Amino acid sequence: MISVSAHLAAECANEIDAIRTHPWVLGAADGTLDDEAIGTWACQDIDWGDEFYAHVFAAAKSAPGLPAATADAFAWLQESIPPEVAWLNKMAAEYPVAASGHELWPDFTGYGAWMLVTAQKGPEEALTVLQACENSYHVAFTVVRDADPPVEWAR
Repeated sequence: MISVSAHLAAECANEIDAIRTHPWVLGAADGTLDDEAIGTWACQDIDWGDEFYAHVFAAAKSAPGLPAATADAFAWLQESIPPEVAWLNKMAAEYPVAASGHELWPDFTGYGAWMLVTAQKGPEEALTVLQACENSYHVAFTVVRDADPPVEWAR
């Protein structure tokens, strides 16, 4: 029998490949990403977290009958956020940001709205969406890490 994670990875193989070969990820991996792309990404990530993650956490954590394991997962995620936000703030301060970098892009807004609706359905749904989002980051930055990038910020 195949695990749910393995099944989803197989079903999303094209999407996972698109993440691994995205020009931004490849540029981060080989050190050719321009400074504005770095600063804008950091700014967008901070805004994304402020706009959506906090609300998803609040909705999911306030769900009645939250299983202990799910509550523990949310607590672990919440403890992991401040160091990441501090690092992103440093990146956004050190690198230039595109003029549109301080407003959430439409793609993020649509995905964020879907996240909020999903979070209202229950904590497990919210945690699943958060895990999918974070796993996408993991896939992308595994490519960057494995390339041994020549630039400090990407290490």
